[in-house]
Amino acid sequence: MHDSSPSSESTIIGIDAGASLVKLALALPSGDLQLERLPADDLPRVVERVAGLRATRVCLTGGGAATLAPLLGDGTTVHDEFASWA
Repeated sequence: MHDSSPSSESTIIGIDAGASLVKLALALPSGDLQLERLPADDLPRVVERVAGLRATRVCLTGGGAATLAPLLGDGTTVHDEFASWA
């Protein structure tokens, strides 16, 4: 995990909500990519982390997406992981 909060100037977050881990991919304004892992059984922690980043865009996929999406609120785009493979 990474404790620092990147600038939210134009941070985009991609989330893969799996059964045991929630993986975050942060596309930072600098062009760098930062990866983080959080436990899937601690969704309040995931929501807190994502909210703290104040991203301009949040995209979500994975088996846990249907549970996590309503907690993240409006503006979160959900992509079916299997349809994305087609």
